[in-house]
Amino acid sequence: MVLSRTWSTASLDEKGWLYRAIEVTTPEGTYRVTYNGRGLGHESVTVNGEFAAGRVSAMWFIPEFSFSVGSIPALLKVKVWPWFAIRSLELIIDGQSLYSE
Repeated sequence: MVLSRTWSTASLDEKGWLYRAIEVTTPEGTYRVTYNGRGLGHESVTVNGEFAAGRVSAMWFIPEFSFSVGSIPALLKVKVWPWFAIRSLELIIDGQSLYSE
């Protein structure tokens, strides 16, 4: 599902196993936000290819990542099934949910 606000939009650009790429357009520009959970206990979020958030997690997947898209605060919420598939994913930018699945 793609949700839009008057000031910004987000849409799925690429989808894979424990991976999503979302194109985000704000008044500051267009950004590619990616989530990658394939790193054997290490998950990361990048914005335009630059590391934005992530860490090593020995027990399970990290449920939330705080970072910025340009100068705007962002939050990515991720839930993973026990069989290592994304259960849900939500991108919140400046307090607005712009993308969810």
